[in-house]
Amino acid sequence: MMAFVVVVVLLIVAIPAYGYYDAFVEPPGRTVLTVNGVEHTLGEVATVTRATVATMVSQGQVPEMSSLPFEVFINLVDEELIRQAAPQLDIFVTQDEVDARLRETYYPQPPVGEQTAPDALELEFEENYRRYLTLTGFTDQENRERLRTSILRQRIQDVLKEQVPSVEEQVYAHWFRLKNDDQIEEVIQRTAGGEAFDTMARIYGAADRFADDDGVVGWVPRNANPGLDAIIFSIEHNTISEPITTQRGVYVIMITDGPEIREISEDMRTALQVEAMSLWLTQQRAGNDITGSFPSPDYQWVIDQVRELLPTGP
Repeated sequence: MMAFVVVVVLLIVAIPAYGYYDAFVEPPGRTVLTVNGVEHTLGEVATVTRATVATMVSQGQVPEMSSLPFEVFINLVDEELIRQAAPQLDIFVTQDEVDARLRETYYPQPPVGEQTAPDALELEFEENYRRYLTLTGFTDQENRERLRTSILRQRIQDVLKEQVPSVEEQVYAHWFRLKNDDQIEEVIQRTAGGEAFDTMARIYGAADRFADDDGVVGWVPRNANPGLDAIIFSIEHNTISEPITTQRGVYVIMITDGPEIREISEDMRTALQVEAMSLWLTQQRAGNDITGSFPSPDYQWVIDQVRELLPTGP
């Protein structure tokens, strides 16, 4: 009888203990991603997601939690690929370079003409960095590794930059990205009714890196915006396209000149560099041994870790 009582007591203790382990201890250490044998855990996804949310909220931004954890997961893949590929490209980052980036990022910049004692600036630098670590929850080592990876990414992008042409076939483009997908039918009706392109750009256009308020972009080479290449190099001049859905949103396009061979603008060269990096990462994902999963329970667990940081409604 005593043995039975002991077994029952052990079971009563074990059940909540197992529940605690299953809810709090096991998830952070569970491997969710492996890149060529290098493992990353669910805890890493939560740590970076939490740091991103804390930073955005401190800047008055509202995180998009439906996608942010998945973006963090994918970025972990890319960062590991960058770290592993860098030595093969003869790219390295020294500790001194990480220290320099650290100071560049957090060292205070006094107003022009103001004299500040070096000791005071040094103390402010240390305080700025301490506040950042407190805000994000990163350790000093974790943040330095993130800075190192950031420098590696830039170095690889600089290598790819050399492959970007300075002269290319281009067309003169106008476009705007819809603020809201619900506006598609209204734009189609206005186009059919003869509405001017620049008028619709001002009414329906969201902020765009390349287009001005009237939707004028200028000369655009191939591969600067892969999702739009097919249409901008085939559409009839001075004809407003129907709304075109891409990964970056819904666009309306008009071409007024070209194609012709021209020197590529600095903005478009930068776009080509970004696309070259994106293509390189796609090739790395395809050519390396990557296994991982991020199912709904893991997503929910990450959300639970950051919930108290999220702004509450009015």
